[in-house]
Order: sequence, then structure tokens, then C-alpha cells
Amino acid sequence: MLAATFSTVLGAALGFLASVFFCVGALRMRVSDIVEVTASMWDYNAALVRLWAAQRADYTAGALLLVFAFVLQIIGAAIPSDSQPEILRPLGCAISLIVTVFIASLVLATLLRNYLRQSVTEEVTARHQARLKHEEEKANLARSQAKGG
Repeated sequence: MLAATFSTVLGAALGFLASVFFCVGALRMRVSDIVEVTASMWDYNAALVRLWAAQRADYTAGALLLVFAFVLQIIGAAIPSDSQPEILRPLGCAISLIVTVFIASLVLATLLRNYLRQSVTEEVTARHQARLKHEEEKANLARSQAKGG
């Protein structure tokens, strides 16, 4: 297999993987957006927090895979068409390498997604708790001022 063909096929495979993550991810969803929406309409809703945190994590993992896929395709286009490294000469080796990189990318993207989902969920929960504490302190201060005044 030619190096350019290898890079193009691998880039296309990772592009497909990225598109899968994009399909389940939400565009431009920040932690502050999740806090605002999940608190303003329904008070604190843990199910919504988990759902939106997962969408944000999927979007991030998909974006990174998509960038990597396009970089590989650009590299593939820049490689001379007659370049054929030893590791890619038997077609089976090239296919094995594509499958290996694909699976490794899937595992890494899934680990990243799970980490981001967990950290966003924890951060949103912490912000909700801080908001509740702040509102409680304001209410206590207003009550104490009303008693004193």
C-alpha cells in the first residue's frame, strides 16, 4: 500500500469516527450554559446535568478526532505518490496498522469523553451547590436586616 493511500484511508476512518462523536455531541455547550439551564428552569436536575455533560464531552472528543483525521489527510496528500514504506508493503500489514490506530483512537477518545463527562458533571454540581449557598446567605442576611431594622 502506498503511504499516501494509507494516510488517506486512515484519515477517512478517523473522520468517520469523529462524525459519530459529533452526532451525539452538542455544539458550543459550556459548563456555565449547563449550570444556567439546569438551574433556572427546573432547579437542580441531575439527569439533565449528566445528559448535557455527556453531550459536551462527545463534542470535544469528536472535534479532536476530526482535526487529527484532517491532518492525516493533508499529510497523505503531501506525500509523493510513489512512496511505499516497508511497513506498508504487505497489504495485510497496512490494514492491520489502520485497524490498530483506529481502535487505539476509539479507546483514547472514549477515555477522554468519559473523563470530560465526569469532570463537567462534578463542576456543574459544585457550581449549583455554591449558587444555593450564596442564595441562602443572601436570604439569611436579608432576614437579619429585616429583624434589626
